[in-house]
Amino acid sequence: MESLNTIQKIEEQFLAIEKFEQLNAEEREALLAYFKSFKNLFDKFFLPFEEEQLLIDSQKFEKKNSSSLGDVLVIAGPSGVGKDTVIKKLLEAHPEVVKVVSATTRTPRPGEKDKIDYHFLGKETFLMLLEARMLIHRNEYASQMYGVPKAELRKRINSKAIIFGVVGEGIAVLKKLIPETKTIVIMPPTTKEQIERLRRRGTENDAQILQRVERDKILFANYKDMYDYVVVSEDGDVDSVVRELSEIIKK
Repeated sequence: MESLNTIQKIEEQFLAIEKFEQLNAEEREALLAYFKSFKNLFDKFFLPFEEEQLLIDSQKFEKKNSSSLGDVLVIAGPSGVGKDTVIKKLLEAHPEVVKVVSATTRTPRPGEKDKIDYHFLGKETFLMLLEARMLIHRNEYASQMYGVPKAELRKRINSKAIIFGVVGEGIAVLKKLIPETKTIVIMPPTTKEQIERLRRRGTENDAQILQRVERDKILFANYKDMYDYVVVSEDGDVDSVVRELSEIIKK
């Protein structure tokens, strides 16, 4: 048990560090030494992570006892659908629900806060976490990396309900890890509407937007068999989507 507590503390400290790329040479050397000592500790006491298992509270968390998690919701959606806004509103309406904060290498958008919306990490820092097996999964989307830190799930394991905001391979990994997961996909009413929303975001040119939309079509088609619910987000009607998700939570 003491070994697990040490692992958890180190995981949390890694999530709290500033971007690895911003450290000076001496700080990098010290952190890398710390990182290597952590890897040795992990390899000594724990098995490598596999899709079907996750170490939680000193035991292997397996499919057979996944019900101990309570309600697990995965909310996904293509670019520009307003997924993050919907999740924020949903959390405000349901204080008993908590969000598992994912890690990403993308830069924050206006209004986003580090460690609240995402753990915003540099690429080298993210890869260090991945190599140390501190992430449940890792996938790439729009040339950026995303993953769910194990420390985040451990911190929220006793909550009545938890929410993941993931895309692509993250859906498949969580479905295998926690079969009772409810997967909800928020979709725009039309492709044209999705393009208009991305234009209003103002972060990409038209060529990049069209490339993103085409990539979304392929991505969400590949995982359509894993969706339990599909909710259409009409432009600006966030409250309607939140109400529909609230009904799903109650089921």
